[in-house]
Amino acid sequence: IRRNREKQINKRRKKSRVPILQGRNSISISDNVVEKKGKLYLLIAVLFLLMCSFCIIGFAPLLLSVVSGMFSWTNKGGRSSQSDSESSSPQIDHRENFRQNVKDAEKAIVDDIDSEVGYESEYRYDGTEITELKQYENIVLNVDENAVIAAVAVVQFTQGSDDVSEEKIAEMIRNFFEIEVTTTTDYCPGEDCSRDYDTLDYCDGEVDIDDEEYSDEHELTFSGSCYEHTSSVYVDIEIETEDGDLTDYGYADVYGSEWEFTMTISNDDYEKIDWENICVETETIYCDNPDHTVYNTEVTYPEINDVLQNLGITGDKKSLYDTYYGYMKNGGL
Repeated sequence: IRRNREKQINKRRKKSRVPILQGRNSISISDNVVEKKGKLYLLIAVLFLLMCSFCIIGFAPLLLSVVSGMFSWTNKGGRSSQSDSESSSPQIDHRENFRQNVKDAEKAIVDDIDSEVGYESEYRYDGTEITELKQYENIVLNVDENAVIAAVAVVQFTQGSDDVSEEKIAEMIRNFFEIEVTTTTDYCPGEDCSRDYDTLDYCDGEVDIDDEEYSDEHELTFSGSCYEHTSSVYVDIEIETEDGDLTDYGYADVYGSEWEFTMTISNDDYEKIDWENICVETETIYCDNPDHTVYNTEVTYPEINDVLQNLGITGDKKSLYDTYYGYMKNGGL
């Protein structure tokens, strides 16, 4: 009986040892699996970082190339008079050169304003031009220089070019202003396109004389009629006396269609006047043509957004325009 009990006890001990050994083996296997998976994840992470690095290294030059292409025009200098080495130097801030191109384009338009408004010359009696018919001699253009340059840059970039030259700026600037021309017919502003000579005889009633007597002299005020639109009347007066001729000359005062000229003579000379031989020669500068063409102009500036819309600069192009405008205004990329 004792032997049987010992045998049964030994069997139970052996059976109880087996699960313990099996548990230890399962724990060891789990640790190995976790360790292998951790190494795999780490390897994947390292590979991912390496791939990202390669992508960045490869994409950076491409990105720089794109940005450089977008702003290649900024190193051109704009002015065709510059040497190649000077115009392509990245150390030079060419923004002022571009702005000067805009100013030059404005000046060229103003200098050629006659053809812009369709002006036709008219001339005076002496062959000189009646420039007063042009009521735009002091016209001034004042466009947003940065907007013009940025618009040129966008249009050229979308066409695969970086030609922001004087010629392109001169073409573009016309989108940023309008010259409105109105014409009227009237007498020439200076009322001086015609000339007339006349000889007036006092005896024939062609000239009037108003006599004003003072203590030691007389004032003779000569007056006559003239054209309604008279610029000036020059008179040359000749009065015969017993002792010879009395003369006086000069520009008369003009009041509407009348002129006056005052001559002062002594009392002694006054007593010797031959009232039947008083002659007044006149030279009258006037205008009797109401059909001169007078040109009036007005410069207007449309809204920038409307200009860009008409040029097709919208969406992504508008964003690029804003970038270029910021560069021109503030500098830097």
